[in-house]
Amino acid sequence: MINYLLAPLKLEKVSEKKSLLFFLSMGAFFHFLAPLFSEGFHRLDEQTGILRFLALKLGTLSETDMIAEYPMKIRPWLQPAFYYLFAKPLQLVGLENPFHLAWVLRATSSFIGLFSLGVFYLSSRTFLQKESSRIVFLYFLFTLWFLPFFHARTTAENLGISLFLIGMTPILARRNSVPWTVPAPLALISGIIFALSFVLRFQMSVMIFFSVLWFPLFGKMKWSSFFTISVGI
Repeated sequence: MINYLLAPLKLEKVSEKKSLLFFLSMGAFFHFLAPLFSEGFHRLDEQTGILRFLALKLGTLSETDMIAEYPMKIRPWLQPAFYYLFAKPLQLVGLENPFHLAWVLRATSSFIGLFSLGVFYLSSRTFLQKESSRIVFLYFLFTLWFLPFFHARTTAENLGISLFLIGMTPILARRNSVPWTVPAPLALISGIIFALSFVLRFQMSVMIFFSVLWFPLFGKMKWSSFFTISVGI
């Protein structure tokens, strides 16, 4: 175990395959602990702009308890609706304790965050030719202490960035030929996931636009793939 915990210093004693298994397991462990021991909120918007809207849909809050954005209709709808899919069945079977429901939602967000890291690594590892470089990349991707903390939060930023990384996966898992294209079905799926990320947090549009635009401008991706992704969005 010590070789993996010190992987950047002991590259000759570890392999990428075993390192991936180790760090995925360690990441899963801390992504399980983070929702369990997290409490309150990191940003007030996590409560007022998401969980309170969910509580209104569940019938545990009334419209008089809502913030000003509710009558103005300027809050994104997608994240409370997504959480409702998990919270409502639990409510129907008698799990109405808001702290328990909050844990379920944090655990759901945490799992999505961990999944986004895993698929992001698997798709982007081809950009690194040396196995030692991939091990270092893997090491720092799964040992940044604040990632399990943020992934356990029910914030729009957290879920939006997780979907952004998942949406990048079909693009990063590219062919070796130059110039290269993303298969049209995958490009459409990528665009749809980017769109969901945008709906969760409108500011994600800046990250999505310039990240995707980089590939035809500098990454030698054909413009046809860029337009297909745009159609998906």
